Amino acid sequence: MISKDMEQKGAYMVDLYSKGYLEKVMIDDYIPCLKDKKEPMFIMNSRELWPMLVQKAWVKGYGSYVNTRDIEPKKILSQLTGFPTESFKLSHYKTGLYDTLKAINKAGYLFVLTSKSDSKLQEEGQGSETFCILNFYDKEPKKLFLVNCPFLLAKWKEKDKN
Repeated sequence: MISKDMEQKGAYMVDLYSKGYLEKVMIDDYIPCLKDKKEPMFIMNSRELWPMLVQKAWVKGYGSYVNTRDIEPKKILSQLTGFPTESFKLSHYKTGLYDTLKAINKAGYLFVLTSKSDSKLQEEGQGSETFCILNFYDKEPKKLFLVNCPFLLAKWKEKDKN
């Protein structure tokens, strides 16, 4: 996904997809930071460089971080993987949601769950949250799944600082 050929020159070529077609995006190795905090514009739970470079290349296609706020996770997944994506409204499932999600996971598909945020949160720059399902647990009479949302954890840590 990231070419190492240009790494020593401070430039990277990142592979992204647009409408299923591979596009190579060139970026430099400068990471945009918040003016007053001198921290990266985006919150990462990793010290690895590649996630920041991929995000920077992806944002470049939209012109700014502000322009990426309302993009659906399914479009992001498609742009990162090149594969078609599908969206399901969980409210349409009166029963069988757990079994449907478990079947999708067992089939090997990559999927995420997102929550819709209210308009007040969106005004504050906080959009919806995205969760990855890590595992399923069938503990009768309950059916549970373990989720992970690394960005939400980072936001909680940020709130604790204030």
